[in-house]
Amino acid sequence: MTLALDTAYAVALALALPVVPGLALLFACRAAPREPIARLGLAAGLGLAVIPLVWLFAPGFIQLLFAQAQPGRITNSVWLLLLAAGGIILAGRGWSLGVPWALAGMDKTRTARELTSADDAPAKTATIAALALVLVLAIQLAARWYAARTVTIPLWADSVHHAMIAELFVRGGRLPDSWLPLAPLATFSYHFGFHGYAAAVAQMTGLSATRAVVVVGQVLMVLQALTVAGLAAGLTRRPWAGVAAAIVVGGLGPMPGTYLTWGRYTQLAGQAVLPAAILATARAVRGPIHLDDDAVDSIWRVIGRLAVAAITVAGLALTHYVVTAFFVVAVGAWWLVDGGRGWRGRAAGLARLAVVAALAFAIDLPWLPHFLAGNIDRNASALVSTELPGAVWGAVSMSYVLDHFGQWVGIALTAATLLAIAIGLLRRDRVVAVATVWMAGLVAASYPQAFGLPITGPLKDFTVLIGLYVPAAVAIGAAVAPILGRSPSFALPQHWGRDRSAKPTREGARGRLDVLLAAVALAAL
Repeated sequence: MTLALDTAYAVALALALPVVPGLALLFACRAAPREPIARLGLAAGLGLAVIPLVWLFAPGFIQLLFAQAQPGRITNSVWLLLLAAGGIILAGRGWSLGVPWALAGMDKTRTARELTSADDAPAKTATIAALALVLVLAIQLAARWYAARTVTIPLWADSVHHAMIAELFVRGGRLPDSWLPLAPLATFSYHFGFHGYAAAVAQMTGLSATRAVVVVGQVLMVLQALTVAGLAAGLTRRPWAGVAAAIVVGGLGPMPGTYLTWGRYTQLAGQAVLPAAILATARAVRGPIHLDDDAVDSIWRVIGRLAVAAITVAGLALTHYVVTAFFVVAVGAWWLVDGGRGWRGRAAGLARLAVVAALAFAIDLPWLPHFLAGNIDRNASALVSTELPGAVWGAVSMSYVLDHFGQWVGIALTAATLLAIAIGLLRRDRVVAVATVWMAGLVAASYPQAFGLPITGPLKDFTVLIGLYVPAAVAIGAAVAPILGRSPSFALPQHWGRDRSAKPTREGARGRLDVLLAAVALAAL
């Protein structure tokens, strides 16, 4: 990833390919969050989810439309057309996402005096936080570029396979049916979101598949910070929570930076889509679904949110099968903590979750024959029905995990996470509670034997450990947000319990304690 013009061009296209179509699709579905950081994070994850869906469906449409000209092949023109269509949709809205108006979610016709008035304090906060996030992401991109400056081919054994699969996409211009002629494998059932992304960048820029894997891998680390920031900001409605979460992802722990030397880019791609899938699902399930004065408008907004959630979840499943289990645990944690008021509300939430799941399954249905052609489904059944030796599943011993915990998770990230959990639970913060239950659920899924279950964990402990930075960043972001800036909380109350307005004295004292504890947490970062 040398400092060269063609690499810079590839990086720019790799950033634009998910973000521009993702933003356009959010607006087309009328499902864009009001919070600017949440909007950008959700757009990035949604755009990443769309890429494997393009590989799944586009060749068939091309076959129907252009049967005489390279039938069924996806070329660079398809991706450029996707970028152009997204740009046209955004331009049709007056490019309301320009800086700073797009980032702040404001009407760009407002005057400078209006932007600096006291009434626009939340908008000013959102603008400053969004610009701070852009600066953080720019620094992270420069750091990732510098770390990979001498890397000419992707590192470690995993990268050999990933580069090979990306090359299959580039050569065939479509989803491969097998690994031939690069390997003697007659089926192809592997998740392919990352490989499709790398192949798209290779097609647009002319880079080799191996070099595109390196470029896209580093860009994904930046997009990971953006999507986690979007989740933290979207759940808390505090833009500075997103900035703090992005900082955590960017450098507080060893992950995801260490992925460069491991080549675990497929898991990284799945984890980049994961926060957007969670946020989109939460908005679809708990978003306003009542009919207002404009019933038709309300119905279309509900449909749009359901569609965005289904598309993102479907793309996540095609990007990484195991990270989809991360999503299931996360949504379960969110439903337990904030799934609705009373059992009736929770039952309604489950019904809407079922709708999202059914729609996502329907979208991915054409991939099912490929999936079943391999051994993945049988291996998955074995994991949840019997206890396999650790060498078979790749799990490692608890003693080995403890010995390498600092290398995989990091002492600084662990300490900051524990402090954030303590602060959040003291503040009775719903988002911190969700992240805490999420992390506990992931660990529990790795060690079912600890609960007396004679089965192998559906999640490898190693896979969970190197992905814990995602929920940890959300918890830390939510915990330190009060000291960085205050703004309205999530659409639902940020704190559980009785109405805070009924006890102003005690809450005022708690608010001062919040700031003090959050300041300690911020210093720890």
